[in-house]
Amino acid sequence: MPGERARRERERRWSRERSARHASGRWEILFETTDPAEMRAHRARERDRLARYRVDDLRLDVLCGRLEQDTWYRLSVFVPDP
Repeated sequence: MPGERARRERERRWSRERSARHASGRWEILFETTDPAEMRAHRARERDRLARYRVDDLRLDVLCGRLEQDTWYRLSVFVPDP
């Protein structure tokens, strides 16, 4: 397809940049809950504050507890080492 090679190269470049940027640092938890509606409400309330972070520095984890535990929703931000 036209443009597919350019798209693959762009994605590889972004992946290399993200790997280099996230080589040293830690993920800091901003918000954590078991209620998906509460997570959506938090993201809507904090939209302006979250906009100051780069998109690849935010992570939304869904930790599935299956039948034994509740599912956890966790919003984290990457904090690079100084």
